[in-house]
Parts: sequence; C-alpha cells; structure tokens
Amino acid sequence: MVIAMKVRLQHIPLIAGNGLTGFDLKIIACVIMVIDHIGMFIPHMPVEMRWVGRMAMPVFMFLIGQGMEHTRDRKRYMLRLYLAGVVMSLLQVALQIPNNIFPTLLQIAIIIDIISKQSNKAKIWRIALYCLWQVVCDALYYYAIYNTDNAVLSYYSPVLFALFNFGPFEYGYGFIIMGVLFWLYGKSKLGIALSFSIFTISYVLMMNNRYLLNFLLDTVWFDYHSYWYYITYQMASVVGMHPMVMGRSLMEYPQWMMIASLPLLLLYNGRRGAGGGAAKWFFYVFYPVHIAMLFAIGRLLD
Repeated sequence: MVIAMKVRLQHIPLIAGNGLTGFDLKIIACVIMVIDHIGMFIPHMPVEMRWVGRMAMPVFMFLIGQGMEHTRDRKRYMLRLYLAGVVMSLLQVALQIPNNIFPTLLQIAIIIDIISKQSNKAKIWRIALYCLWQVVCDALYYYAIYNTDNAVLSYYSPVLFALFNFGPFEYGYGFIIMGVLFWLYGKSKLGIALSFSIFTISYVLMMNNRYLLNFLLDTVWFDYHSYWYYITYQMASVVGMHPMVMGRSLMEYPQWMMIASLPLLLLYNGRRGAGGGAAKWFFYVFYPVHIAMLFAIGRLLD
C-alpha cells in the first residue's frame, strides 16, 4: 500500500533545474540552526529565535535521505554520522547539554538503507535485528539506572548512547520516521507536502493538548513508583513525546512551527550543488564548533 502510494505521489515531480540545491538547503538550515542556538545558549534572547529554529531539523532530515540516494558509499556515509555522534557525545558530557543531532540522523540513514534492500526477506530480518538491538539496549540501560541509581552511568549516558547506537535520540523516533518518509516521497512535491503536513498535525494533536496526557495519567501514569510507570514514561520519551512537555499550548511548545520549512523542501531541485569535497565535512565540523562557541559566550554573558 505504501509503495503504491509512493508511485502515485511521484507523478508530481520535484522542480528540475531551478530552485535550491542540496548545498543551498544545508547552508540555509545551518543559518536557521545558529539562530535557534543563539536563542538557546545566549541569555535574554527573544523567544522568537527558538520559533524560527524549528525549521532547521526537518531540512537536515530531508537532506539525509537525499544524501543516501546520491552518496557513492552508504557505509562510509553512515560511518561519518556515527563518528560525528560519538565525538559530539563527548562534548555533551563536557558541557552537560542535550544537543546531538548526529545519532538521530544516523537512525534515518540506517532505516533507509534497510528498507531500500531488494529482498523482502533481508528487509524483515534487518528491521527485526535493528528493533531488537534498540529494545534490548534500552531495557538494559534503564534497568541499570532504575535499580542501581548509578550516577556515573547517568553522567556518561550520552557517550554510551552514541557508542552503542541506541536511544533516546534527540527529537525521538517520531521524527526519525518523518525523516524516512521524506526519503520515501523525496521525488514528489505532493508526497513531501502531505506526509509533512499529516505528521505536523498528528504531532500537535498529541503534544499541544491535554487529552492524551490526561488519558495517560489516568491509565498508566497514576502510580509514580511502579515499573510500568517508569517503562512507559521512558518509552514516550524515546518516541519523542516527552511527558514533561505534553499538554502545553502552541506557543509554549512551538515545535509545530517546523512546517514553515516546507517551502524550502519543495524548492529542492534534486541537485547536490556547489561545495566539492570540503563541503562534505563542513556540517560535521560546524555543528560541534558553533555549539561550543555559543555555550562559552552564553556562560560569559550569564
């Protein structure tokens, strides 16, 4: 059904020739990301900077799908994402910050690689192994945290997550699925617009009203001392529905503003664009460097 829908939606192609290249999109997304992180790390910045910043992540996720399509070596492409995530996790621990986009982007790339295999049997086995790895690693980690209250394990958890490639990931699995959908319908303007719009509306319905939160509080989160509460709470966080922000208003939790990046995605012309070999490494270096610089500036001004 999904494949058939993909074929139908691809009858409306992306722009050919004019529009924005992949390099153009990456530069625009980096500028938006810097605006967002200035609002995050620098004291007394206007909240509107964080609103603008909601546009960056969808563009980066979209570009991962395009990167997987155009790269000459998918394994090396994913290895770069993995190593960048490990390096960034060390910075996470040093600065005690939550930011590490690389493992999230890596999951999108891994899932794309799995489902683009020709053999259905290979797809099923690889998906099963991937899911099993995530579930087992998460279960072992949270069991250890819950039963030992190990401060060292908790402190270095970002490095552990990155090294062994398991969640929770920044933004959660909901956004990872959206990134895969961007790849699945990446050659169709209509497909991108529909999948992105449906995801955004669904996200608002789950996160920006109290109905789901109240239901969970009444049915599974009423006993704060039970294993079931702890497990389901962490599951919600892994998916990307963090209970601490559920039920907030559209202005209090403005992640829905990510839909403003849709025009940028629709302007993509299918071309890699300028930059050459050096551009391939730009984002891997720029991301940790700009975060470290803004963090330091923020501490000096605080």
